[in-house]
Amino acid sequence: MRRTFRSPLFCVVAVVILEMLVFMAAGGIATLPLMETAQAIAVLGSMALGQIPVVRSAVQRVTVTSEGLTQHSMFMTRFTPWSEISEITLAEEVSPLLVTYLPVAKLHYRRFRWRTQVRLVAVCSYDRPPRGRAVRITEELERLRREYA
Repeated sequence: MRRTFRSPLFCVVAVVILEMLVFMAAGGIATLPLMETAQAIAVLGSMALGQIPVVRSAVQRVTVTSEGLTQHSMFMTRFTPWSEISEITLAEEVSPLLVTYLPVAKLHYRRFRWRTQVRLVAVCSYDRPPRGRAVRITEELERLRREYA
């Protein structure tokens, strides 16, 4: 069985912000005192390279299989087997602009391991208080963890 969880709002926000940054970078390159051909190549190259994180952010997701969970995030894909996860809980992250709720997979202690948890940012929610989507996804992931572990 394979289940996929997404956060459509987070994907849209990430795409819009990254596209703005790509266009700002291209605009900055366009103001450099370069020859016309070199300037055009630099602008097109920066816009083409900037599309990589834009496309990755549009397809962010958490995929659950019987072996474990895979988070496809903006800059990396990380697989975590069920045997390494002790529980999945709901976490709250507060920033000056908004409050984000997201599932966090707590990992068993392992010697020489630098991370103790995996933040599942690809399925975050901006509800206040945490209701609906964030709680439902966290409960479903924890149920699947107990079923497969």
